[in-house]
Amino acid sequence: MKKILNNINPKVFQLFKMLLSIVGVIYIIWQIHNHLSGCEIPVLLSNTNNVFLFIVAFILMPVNWFAESYKWQLLVNPIENIGFKAAVFAVLSGLAVAMFTPNRSGDFAGRILMLSPGKRGKGVLATWIGNIAQIVCTILFGIIGGAVILNISNNLPKKWIFNKMGLIVALSSLLVCIMLYWFVAKRSNNVFKNKRIRQFLFFTKRYTNKVLSYVLVISLFRYIVFSTQFYLILIMVGVDISFFNAYISVFTIYGIMLFLPVITLFEYPVRGSISIMVLSLFTNNVTQVAVASLLLWIINLGLPAIAGAVLWNKVRK
Repeated sequence: MKKILNNINPKVFQLFKMLLSIVGVIYIIWQIHNHLSGCEIPVLLSNTNNVFLFIVAFILMPVNWFAESYKWQLLVNPIENIGFKAAVFAVLSGLAVAMFTPNRSGDFAGRILMLSPGKRGKGVLATWIGNIAQIVCTILFGIIGGAVILNISNNLPKKWIFNKMGLIVALSSLLVCIMLYWFVAKRSNNVFKNKRIRQFLFFTKRYTNKVLSYVLVISLFRYIVFSTQFYLILIMVGVDISFFNAYISVFTIYGIMLFLPVITLFEYPVRGSISIMVLSLFTNNVTQVAVASLLLWIINLGLPAIAGAVLWNKVRK
């Protein structure tokens, strides 16, 4: 496979990337247009306070992805030293590719093209380590949100999706992810005896406890950022809900979404349904909840994915 990839004409590969970028941009824009049909967004933005909330939520979008870019830069620097601008290009390109995979699991495919050909396999592992750190935060806060909702709500159906058994599964998943995170990053090189595998994993020795803790802090920061975006948009569209109830609901929604293998491009309908199911425990504004889910998808995924599809042509061949 490696020989086949190396024998591909660079011009042919560049043309392929360009065509894929154009198709990706057109398809994502088409999806956004379809979802926006019938939404009263211009009416919502006619209110000055709503405009302010929208601007803040929108500004947090680059904050979110710049933080992810810096995190990825920290993780790949032991493999190959790249600049922050290159990391941003790689992360957004990865998001464009990930739009067509379940739970954005294919983001590594776009990112590793920024690395030298011989180092891309290691780049996949570095990306995976960063993803595990983000999953740890999502499960942790999902457990907190789900536990609080189970404790304070008297309106839960008997077979509600996030019941006590769900919390046990989530807690077990959290422990597994924490062990995987520290094991892969700190101990994997010592486990394997095969010389080639040990050489492949040698870069993980440069992941100090300080670096790994910093990656977790950045992941936590990102989680707070996109949770705050969801809250701001909920308020903007007129959902009547308290600050506390909104955040525990958002935590629970993200926790549930993590365990649903949904292709990112079609994530909005599923996220909208989960959001309505959870938030309906505290509010009757189900239509506004659906609109909020759509706006969040467009701001945090749709628009950055379009940028990533355009930038993909600027990554290495």
